Amino acid sequence: MPDDQWVSESAPYIRPREGGSSNAWTEEAARRGRRGGQKTLSVTITVAPEEVRAALGLAQGEEVVVRRRLILLDDDPVELSDSYYPAAIAAGTRLADPRKIPGGAVGLLADLGFVGEDTVEHVRADIATSEQAELLGL
Repeated sequence: MPDDQWVSESAPYIRPREGGSSNAWTEEAARRGRRGGQKTLSVTITVAPEEVRAALGLAQGEEVVVRRRLILLDDDPVELSDSYYPAAIAAGTRLADPRKIPGGAVGLLADLGFVGEDTVEHVRADIATSEQAELLGL
């Protein structure tokens, strides 16, 4: 299939939700008869790691807001997920607050004038640290 006809399975995760729903994961799990959820573990501001800096087109030393979440399926942990937002956009917004974001992060970004159009997936697997193993119930 030509690239211009391919649609990422992640595309719904970067677009504002129709009808007031804020969470593509919850919707996807529900379509499969399951319960999807997430728990915010931390929100920090830090200098962007090189890989993130390059992906976001940031200058050396620029900061990002990092939202670290535990992704749940039927209340069981299934994934640790970190989302990075340029601090120039996210600082002072709900993105930099550890509480749930009404309308979701994607909805908030859309309200700020930033709507995702493309996704690039970088998946990595490592041996879990002891903290990760505990969070994931391994």
